[in-house]
Amino acid sequence: MAELVERNIQATVAEVEEMERIGLLTKKEIRAMIEKRREYEYRLIRTTKSKADYINSINYEKKLLDLLKIRRKKMRMHEKFKEIEGVINLRVMKRCRFMTRYWQGHHDTWALRINFARAIGWNSEASIAYAEQINYHGHLESVYVEWAKFEVEERNNFDGARKILLSKAPLYHPKSHLIKRELFRLELLYVESLKKKQTEGKAITEVIEENREKVLQCEIPRAVYREAIKMLPDQRLYLDLYQVADKFPFAHDLREEIYKDLVKDFPNSESVWKLKAQRVVMGIESDDSAKEGVDSAKEGVDSAKEGVDCEKSEETEDEDDSDSDDSEIESFMKSPVIAVDKLKVAISIYDRALDAVGPSFLATYIEELMLMLRDGWNTQIMEIVVQKLFELFESNKKLLLPLHYVIWVQLLQRQTSSSSLTDQVLKDAVETHPGSSPLCVEYLKALLLRELPHGIKAIPKEKDIKKFKHIAKSAKGAYAVKIWEEFINSVVDIKTKVRQYIEACEVNDDIVAREMRIKYLDWLNNHKAIRKVRSVFEHYRKRPPMSGRLYALMIKGELTKKCADLSYARGAFEEASRFLGKTHPDFWLSYIYFEKFASGMNVGALYTRAERELVPKEAEKFRELDAFVKNFINQANKSSEEKTADSDPETVWLTEEKSEEPEEHKEANICLFPDGYMLTYTHDQERKAFFKVLQDMKRLFATGYKIDREGSDWEDVMENLVGMKVPLTVQKVTLKNPPPIEDLSNTTTDKTKKKKYELSDQLNPGNKSIATKSATNDLDAILKKSSTLKPEFLQQTEIAPYFVPKAKAKAIRKKEREKTKGPGWFDMKAPEITEEIKRDLEVLQMCPVLDPKRPYKNKDLKVLPKYFQMGEIQDSPAEFYSSRIPNKKRKRTMAEEILNDEEALGYQKHKYNEIITKKQKLEPRWNAEGGKKKKKKTKKVKEAD
Repeated sequence: MAELVERNIQATVAEVEEMERIGLLTKKEIRAMIEKRREYEYRLIRTTKSKADYINSINYEKKLLDLLKIRRKKMRMHEKFKEIEGVINLRVMKRCRFMTRYWQGHHDTWALRINFARAIGWNSEASIAYAEQINYHGHLESVYVEWAKFEVEERNNFDGARKILLSKAPLYHPKSHLIKRELFRLELLYVESLKKKQTEGKAITEVIEENREKVLQCEIPRAVYREAIKMLPDQRLYLDLYQVADKFPFAHDLREEIYKDLVKDFPNSESVWKLKAQRVVMGIESDDSAKEGVDSAKEGVDSAKEGVDCEKSEETEDEDDSDSDDSEIESFMKSPVIAVDKLKVAISIYDRALDAVGPSFLATYIEELMLMLRDGWNTQIMEIVVQKLFELFESNKKLLLPLHYVIWVQLLQRQTSSSSLTDQVLKDAVETHPGSSPLCVEYLKALLLRELPHGIKAIPKEKDIKKFKHIAKSAKGAYAVKIWEEFINSVVDIKTKVRQYIEACEVNDDIVAREMRIKYLDWLNNHKAIRKVRSVFEHYRKRPPMSGRLYALMIKGELTKKCADLSYARGAFEEASRFLGKTHPDFWLSYIYFEKFASGMNVGALYTRAERELVPKEAEKFRELDAFVKNFINQANKSSEEKTADSDPETVWLTEEKSEEPEEHKEANICLFPDGYMLTYTHDQERKAFFKVLQDMKRLFATGYKIDREGSDWEDVMENLVGMKVPLTVQKVTLKNPPPIEDLSNTTTDKTKKKKYELSDQLNPGNKSIATKSATNDLDAILKKSSTLKPEFLQQTEIAPYFVPKAKAKAIRKKEREKTKGPGWFDMKAPEITEEIKRDLEVLQMCPVLDPKRPYKNKDLKVLPKYFQMGEIQDSPAEFYSSRIPNKKRKRTMAEEILNDEEALGYQKHKYNEIITKKQKLEPRWNAEGGKKKKKKTKKVKEAD
């Protein structure tokens, strides 16, 4: 590993030397850059690849490129660009290619590769990436549209874009609404480019002279339109093609043809009436129903003349007054009509639509009025719209949706101060929609949270409390929690509030009991002493349902109070570890930082304990989370001026971020103020608050009540220990969208600049609403699991029995158990023993003989083991030059290593000679005649004294 890393670092020496020679980077910066690259190389070379590591390394190189660009601009230095930036671009592109081949199913990796290639100007590389992406993400319509957009904008290749949308996309999406629309837009852009050439006096060589006039008259877009509606006769497609054709001035004849076909095929649809109102207000079409509003509109025009500069002269206006009714309407539409008159004309058309279409148009009518209310907030338009809404609500009570009742209540609260009318509307809403839990909650809030004059809260009546009890008993889950919460908030008396909390905590529903205990303990932390908090916690700590949030609140209360008992908090941590220790890495991290805060004695033991008790998947999250928190705290401590809530922007951590949903801002069908108008800050805040309530209620009607907490339960504990807000959620990789490319973000309509291929908001590659799942996925999964739906099944001579006898099943299970050592040894399997492995095992049995200076235990088995695993010792990078064995001296097996070890061979030769010599001394000698040689007896002669 170290050799490969050093080789990769050595490959960057040339570019680094050029940076230093030119003066783009200092020696200190170069040293830091090399260390950072070495760190990333060690991460990238791991066997288990991490997507976040590759993203981090690519972001670092991109930031380096930005820095070099700034330095070059300041120094006015443009030499050696290919040797420095070119090499870095190639390195980053190789990593992007690896990511797209390793994580083929991840759409963000392809977007990263394509955006980087477009940013550095490698258009051919971007085209190759798009072509490869189709093989893995062909089920996404947006991929084809983005590819066609790229071909038109960057390469001016209309033929290539046409091939993509006509040949490649229909293979996966033969009846795609989006593909048909973008093909229609593409052909109109092609006609626009030809007309631009014609106006500039250039020759149009792309089209032969015979067909040139037909092409310029939009015959190709017309053919695409006819083919599209023939295949997909959907009114949404008509409307989209109409809107696309409306943006091109030369295609207005085609636009009118689309409108006529739409009215003919769908005469009384909601979309036709909405489009008709839009055309009448814009002056494209005249309508008899607008005659009624012309007289009142004229008065508005006369009053508006004082503040608006009229384009027409007085003579033209006198001529318009003497025209017929149709010309009068047309002149009215073309005059500078104020917003009130437009609104009256639109309302008259919508009233006709409600009579023609029926009650199904009511929701659309109310939605359009609410959009116009938002655009005309705090103006005369608001009064007209509110009055019309009240009329619709009163005349169609049984047809209103739950959201319409909420709108009614909100408007009444703004108009009147009495609550009797509001209560009656809410009562009608609950009777009309008895199963709507948000409406029931709003009704209870209106009954319980009445206010007397001067802002004093009224005490709930006995009948309201009985009604609450009845609803609370029938409710379950998060809905019941919300009801209890609203009721307790309405109680003013402290003792009564405590009694209601206790009653809510003893409910039979586990969800309600758990959540109300958490809310009760949180309320006690804010309003009572620590003794009361401890007594309540002791009462509920051992009674199910258990909750880690309860322990977190108790520990938070101990840390925030002045008379904190750290031993009590430590006991709460220990008790919580019994049921949170296996699956909650955030709990262990809070426990570790608590010990650092308290004494700092058991930190190392807690790290070991956490690694041992957590399941493997959660242990990996624990390590990632620990590294993230350390980096987060270090970055916050380095510069106190920077925001502590943001971590290092160049690092992508494995953190789960709750993305905030953007505010819904749907455009109104009727544009009342083309030039816009200004609102004061106070009125703007009122409008935002009003529509924020409606948006929240709309989401609540769609999803229902949910118990959703932001972040981890232990983040508040960490905030008290560390002194800053630290996120403690680690679940998935969240990558920020790639930054927009400056060269591609300009969509100006200036004729001197390049025309961009305009797309709607639905063409975001990451938009899940566009993505359609391939129908072959389920079939492939079934074929993969099935044992009969395969060609090999017909070649079998016998079929496995459906029922296996008990004795035979027992023998099969015993045979399966013998394949592994058992769960005590993590199901260690018995490997296949080859000659090389057998020789290594024999060498291990003779290890006491091989090295006389090292003592070994006696071998447990006299035979070779059956269950074992073999591994390879990895060298430490810190001992690269001290104790590392070179590759030339490394062998495949232990026996080969011993045979090539000179010291071991010398010892073996010495022992062999010693054994041979000893044997020779013990064996008898033979003479030449074949007999044993007799030893000569020597007489001992005693010397005389």
